[in-house]
Amino acid sequence: MEIVTIQCPKCKGEIYVDQTTEKCFCMYCRAEVVVKKRSGGESATLTSLIKKGFLSLEYAEWSKALEVFDQASNIDPEHGQIYVGKLLAELRIKDEKELAHHASSLSGYTNYQRAIRFADVELRERLEGYESEIRQRISVANVAEGLRNVAVFKEVQPVQKVVVVDHTMPRNGRPINKWLALMLCYPFGILGAHKFYEGKTGMGILYLCTLGLFGIGMIVDFFIILFKPNPYYV
Repeated sequence: MEIVTIQCPKCKGEIYVDQTTEKCFCMYCRAEVVVKKRSGGESATLTSLIKKGFLSLEYAEWSKALEVFDQASNIDPEHGQIYVGKLLAELRIKDEKELAHHASSLSGYTNYQRAIRFADVELRERLEGYESEIRQRISVANVAEGLRNVAVFKEVQPVQKVVVVDHTMPRNGRPINKWLALMLCYPFGILGAHKFYEGKTGMGILYLCTLGLFGIGMIVDFFIILFKPNPYYV
């Protein structure tokens, strides 16, 4: 009896079964798995091709490695390690661990996607770990670049002085208490008391002589003063 390792097509977990078994159930997700029959010669050839492919990677023979892994995928197109080898050859990387130092995300590469799809649990965790390291490094680099851009912008940007002008307060004028002016306007507005208080002596005399412009001027002034800020300036 020969024990072989197969991969669950649903959860990608490794299952150890007798080679004579036709069907089994995944111990992780309980999915039914059909055991593919492979002759001893095919298994030996596949193992040999995978070893040969990774050996070619060590010697930086990228084209040869791709050719060998293509031959291996013809025997077993659902072997995750084969697509890892193809990815390494595509990126011209000798060792799997160097994937973590790749300049950009691996998720856009077809061979990476297939390696994740057909990988066992252990291989998938390693590949996802490499991708996580790359994303973290890119994120930190982007933040650092943003901070440098801000620093450069501040250096070249001229300092602008902001002058706040209070339009409610003229440069020249005497402050007038709004509520006192209202009390003088009514009922003493007919005598021009609020005009004298504002320093408008001429208008005060006119109001005095005409009884607050016949009362109309006093009423109009009352509402004008009512809606002025306190203090207001004249």
